[in-house]
Amino acid sequence: MRCLTPYEKGYNFENVTATTNSIIVNHPEPVVKSGCKKYRLLTTIYTIFVSCLNNNLNKSEEFNVQTYERYYEIQNLTPFTKYKLKFNLSNFYFGQLSINPFESNVTQVNTNSGKLNAPENVSVLALTPTIAVVHWMLKKVKCVAVIYEVHWKSVTLVDGTQQKGKQFINVPKHMIDGRFFTKINLSLPLQDYLIYVRVYPVNFSDFYNESLNEIVHITKQYYFERGQYK
Repeated sequence: MRCLTPYEKGYNFENVTATTNSIIVNHPEPVVKSGCKKYRLLTTIYTIFVSCLNNNLNKSEEFNVQTYERYYEIQNLTPFTKYKLKFNLSNFYFGQLSINPFESNVTQVNTNSGKLNAPENVSVLALTPTIAVVHWMLKKVKCVAVIYEVHWKSVTLVDGTQQKGKQFINVPKHMIDGRFFTKINLSLPLQDYLIYVRVYPVNFSDFYNESLNEIVHITKQYYFERGQYK
C-alpha cells in the first residue's frame, strides 16, 4: 500500500510566469518511494489555490482550480495585481488511505501591466435639461482599485465652441441589476451630447480603456425619475 502514493517531500512550483491576464505554473513531478520503482503512480491531482488582496474592500479574494497537468495557465486574472499561489499534490489513494495532500510553499507573483476590460452597455437617462444619469457595466475586476471617468461633449458647436466635461468616480453606485451609475451636470440644456465611460487602475491612467460612444438627445421631454438616483 505504501507504493500507491508518492514520496513525501517538499513539493513547490518549478517555474511561475506571469502575463497581463494569466499566470502559467509548472508543477513538480511526484517522486516514487524507495523500493517502489516497479509501481506506477496514479495520475497526480494538483489543486492550485489563488488569492489576492481586494484594495476596494480591504479583504482577500480566493479561488482554487484543479488540474492533472504539470503545466497549467490560470486565466482571467487582473493586470497590475499581486497574487499568492500554492498547491496541494495528491492522487486517488490519498483519500482512500486518509493521507493529507502534500502542500507547497506560498509563491507571490505580479501580473503584468495592461488595460482592463472596457465598460459596456452604456446608457443615458435625462432627468432634467442639464442633469443626466449615466449607466454602465464592467466585467468583474478583482483585487485592483480602479477609477472611472465619465466624459461628455456636445455633438454640435455652440458659439463656435464644443461644450465638454468629465467626472471622476472612485466608488460608483450600483443598481439592483449590477449596473453602475452616476449623475452628471451638462453644460447647456437642450443639446445632443456624446457620452462615454473610461476606466483604469488607480495611479495608472495611461492604461485606460473606454466604452463606445453613446449619443443622448436632451429634449424638452425629459424624465423626472429622481427618487432612485439620490
